[in-house]
Amino acid sequence: DPEAFAILYDAERAYFAHYLERLTREGADPDYRPGKEKDGSPKSTTTWADIDLEHLTDRIGSLMNHRARYVRDGTIPDLAAFDKAVRQHTRGAYRAAPRQVSSRPVMGDIAERPVSGPLRGDLTDGRHQLFTVLDAWAKARKVPTQRAAQLRQLIDDRYVRALWLTSY
Repeated sequence: DPEAFAILYDAERAYFAHYLERLTREGADPDYRPGKEKDGSPKSTTTWADIDLEHLTDRIGSLMNHRARYVRDGTIPDLAAFDKAVRQHTRGAYRAAPRQVSSRPVMGDIAERPVSGPLRGDLTDGRHQLFTVLDAWAKARKVPTQRAAQLRQLIDDRYVRALWLTSY
């Protein structure tokens, strides 16, 4: 069902933007207070943010995996028609706020988040959609180049992994 696909995809893309805008400039959760390693050195402040971003990326990659699988098995008989219908049901693009946000809205409200504008590029290229949001967030927040590259690689790795390895 293209409408159901669009609803799920909108919700995941909105949540990705929601999550990024709450991170610090270094890409860490401001509420996470890491302990110490066994040797007494401080634990990374970005570990849990990275894991959360991996899980967010997994869900988008898995959604695209299901789309591809349903094309292969004939459940989606016409991919172009399906994608066109998905685009018609998709609300738009979601971008992270250019400043750090500290509010924590109710999770059910995230899917109702206002769009940031029209979609650009191939909607069903989930990796492109994720990178567009990540890159704009990193630029607006002046995320250090090395950290932005780490996040980009993390998202790339997990998206490809979910796209090709997910099966239920």
